[in-house]
Amino acid sequence: MTWFGLIAPSSTPRGIINKLADAWKTGAATAPALTTFEGIGADIKVSTPQQFAEFIRAENARWGRLIQKLGIQLD
Repeated sequence: MTWFGLIAPSSTPRGIINKLADAWKTGAATAPALTTFEGIGADIKVSTPQQFAEFIRAENARWGRLIQKLGIQLD
């Protein structure tokens, strides 16, 4: 599974974050966006900034445990 999302610096004001999230939600629901994503086999899931932050935390924990378990290191 591959995922993509919009990420901004942690110092970005909440109002700007919400404005970006609303723009993404609106844009992702347009016919051209839906056609494009469908054409590449993507399943669009729009979430709130808080939900996305939690998803990223969960992914970091998930992959971090696997990296530690396997002893993976940077060269």
